[in-house]
Amino acid sequence: MNDTHHVIIGAGPIGAAIAREATRRNERVRLVSRSGTRPEGLASTVEIAKADVLDAAQLRDATRGATHLYNATNARDYHLWAEQFPPLQNAVLAAARDANAVLVAVENLYGYAPGQAMPLTEQSAMAGRGSRSTTRIAMTEQLEDAHRRGEVKVVRVRASDLIGPGVVQSMVGETFFRPLLTGRRVHVMGDLDVPHSLTSVDDFGRALVTLGSEPRALGRVFHAPNAAPVTVRELIQMVTKAAGLTEAPKTFALPRALVPVIGWFVTQLQGISENTHMFYEPFIASSAAYEQLTGDRATPLETTVAATVTWYRAANLATEKPSKSVLRA
Repeated sequence: MNDTHHVIIGAGPIGAAIAREATRRNERVRLVSRSGTRPEGLASTVEIAKADVLDAAQLRDATRGATHLYNATNARDYHLWAEQFPPLQNAVLAAARDANAVLVAVENLYGYAPGQAMPLTEQSAMAGRGSRSTTRIAMTEQLEDAHRRGEVKVVRVRASDLIGPGVVQSMVGETFFRPLLTGRRVHVMGDLDVPHSLTSVDDFGRALVTLGSEPRALGRVFHAPNAAPVTVRELIQMVTKAAGLTEAPKTFALPRALVPVIGWFVTQLQGISENTHMFYEPFIASSAAYEQLTGDRATPLETTVAATVTWYRAANLATEKPSKSVLRA
């Protein structure tokens, strides 16, 4: 086993993907979460620790000895993202500083302004509007400043919408796969025929570990490897084929004008209208910088879709009623 110690904060699908990749490389791995539970299928060599990220003493104990610290946390409530997420980053940043560890930050594409030329690159304008977008911009600037001042070594990695085994909360998560696999109507918030980049959760985990261990990546930001962009209509056909269905189910696309109304009825989606350009306009992220530095490429989307269909069925999520244990994990 290597001398490095990879400590991951957050045991959701991204944290689990990081742990799997680091374990595959024979690294010493500790996975830290509030619940202290072991994600299904994770190797027994992964140490599991229980800690509240916002309790400085608990987090300091859980991250002691880390050479690489991954921030895979997220806000518990989507509508309170702007209030809940920055304190989590502040806590993990302080822990990385105390441990003198490389901080590998999980980011998304919220900060990019709408109406830009595609594909997006790491140099595209970070001028998104709305509380989540401006919060993401402020958080990434905080990390950039911390690295520039020499307080902590940081690398930032951005993913598009996630897809893959274990991913249930995503544009192409449970609300997409469950109706497809049970023959019900699929309701989509977005245009069915505009191209969109998707990131395999396993590719994201691999990219985070790869870049965290790459000295040339320090202080920089990268897009994770993305498969060739796909439309929702094309993706539905991929799932239909992978699942062995005789025909694709009917699909209802929510008109863009109705998106602001959703927040009136669904608290978790309040303010979602600031992100509508991601779903109703082409939204493509280039991963050329990552590919050029590492030589790594994204997994073909057909392969990821097939693995995702298999996981949903094995996890009992291709039925009418969800599996509470899986959703909780």
